[in-house]
Amino acid sequence: MLPPVKKSARKVVAGGTPNPVQKKGFCFMKLIFRSFLRDLPRLPVGLSLVRRDKTWGLKKEEVKEILRTQYGPGLLIAATLTVGLNILDAFFTMLILDQGGEEANPIVAAAMEAWGEHFWIWKYALVSSNIVLLCLHSHLKYVKSSIFGVCFFYLALVVYQLVLLRLHGS
Repeated sequence: MLPPVKKSARKVVAGGTPNPVQKKGFCFMKLIFRSFLRDLPRLPVGLSLVRRDKTWGLKKEEVKEILRTQYGPGLLIAATLTVGLNILDAFFTMLILDQGGEEANPIVAAAMEAWGEHFWIWKYALVSSNIVLLCLHSHLKYVKSSIFGVCFFYLALVVYQLVLLRLHGS
């Protein structure tokens, strides 16, 4: 039988143990932040969680482990190259469309119809945010190879667009 609980006291879950979310002074976001950082093996170079002797509620060992990890140079180059090739793709697409070409991707065609010449902002934001998400999950099995695959795809696409522009006179 559970002990009687006052209205102001914290709730007790089955089994008689206090619910940790209901403890006085408990910060649920702090728990989420800690577990997120514990699961995150790599952070970008220069990102520091230590600021004016504050460790944001983390233990010193956790902060040291987080600060010790970095992304490898291959992943950084692939991610940066993908974002740069994405911008070139948008630029070459606009050049090809000015010369009478058509957009083959129906999603991009709809975005171009909606935003006109400013569609490249949408395209840049979409690709960049996905690259950031992939980098954050680069410790998973196929994510690094996916980033390199996307980079190779954009490289092939930009080369194809350059060939089209060269063949049809630019």
